[in-house]
Amino acid sequence: MYRILIIGYLPYINGISTSVLNIYRNLDRSLFQYDFLLSSEFRNANSPDIEEIRSLGADIYYMNYDNYSFPKSSRQKFKELMLSIPDLKGVHVHDLATMVYPLYLADRLGFPIKVIQCHTARSKSVTNNLKKSRSQIAKLNLIKGNQFDRFACSDLSGLYDFPGLSYEIMPNAVDIDRFTYNKLYRSLVRQKLGIKDSSTVIGSVGNVYYVKKPLFSIEIFHRFHLKNPDSYYFVLGSGNMLNNVRDYAKENGISDRVFIFGSRLDIDIYYNAMDIVIQPSASEGLPNSLVEAQTSGLPCLVSDEISDMVRLTPLIRFMSLSEDAESWANELASINNSRGERREWRKEIKSAGYDIKDVSKTLMNLYLDRIHQCK
Repeated sequence: MYRILIIGYLPYINGISTSVLNIYRNLDRSLFQYDFLLSSEFRNANSPDIEEIRSLGADIYYMNYDNYSFPKSSRQKFKELMLSIPDLKGVHVHDLATMVYPLYLADRLGFPIKVIQCHTARSKSVTNNLKKSRSQIAKLNLIKGNQFDRFACSDLSGLYDFPGLSYEIMPNAVDIDRFTYNKLYRSLVRQKLGIKDSSTVIGSVGNVYYVKKPLFSIEIFHRFHLKNPDSYYFVLGSGNMLNNVRDYAKENGISDRVFIFGSRLDIDIYYNAMDIVIQPSASEGLPNSLVEAQTSGLPCLVSDEISDMVRLTPLIRFMSLSEDAESWANELASINNSRGERREWRKEIKSAGYDIKDVSKTLMNLYLDRIHQCK
């Protein structure tokens, strides 16, 4: 069995952790095993993800570093760690284009696998005019050789994280079976919450941070609700603006129409109960949530600052952030009025390359190719 050290994973529900675990669950673990290096700040973290990682056979190591640098004080310890792990074949770094040291060291030590996979981006307008600093370019030059495998989740992510370097797209794939629409789950969730089948449920899925524009999202729902009183709003995710969302709902008298669920491991169940997803983010790599929503057959109204690559199906409708909440609400109403019968989109998602089983096989083949090239 070959072991690969994962760096950049964060032990709470977010886009990166979702992508990592989606792949890990689908690896042939008789052939490959992931181990995880986490920042020391997470040593006492108690999360379901950590429990699952350990149950799948991973070892977890802790060291002092942050999301954007690998301090010199930890470099000798990291070297000793890499040399001490039996059957280690390299590193797979996630979303840390400026934290190149683990890749650089793996190369110096002769490990065959040196993968960096990026999941973030800035808005289209920022990315198209992006200029990296000299220090950033110098760091990126350390991983520009062909011995490194550079992946981005979208075109915007690649342009943002790898300016001037070649890269390939690795889709933020999903478990198609898990996220395919299930009418029974829809009924069960709605019955539990006291929501009629005829009611309209709008949903937002993702971390509740400024870049996701959560207050704009709930304002859009509020204006939609004023014209469509038999409607509800689901918020699935956590973050530092969650209380702001609660306060808005309370101040505007819609608390009984807003369900805040926080981060959920069973998020697939809740997609079934929704009718439309809104995501007016200021920037995204390529959101897992929008792939999941399309797999579940949900129309999505999203910011046009998000990569066009997210349009895997005709369910995506883009809208400019220069438009106000009233305009977004009107567009939401238009989508709601034109919704047809919900159906499966399994075939389209798979054809677009977003089946996690296929992506995992591709990645395992890459690992094997790199290992065999070094023999």
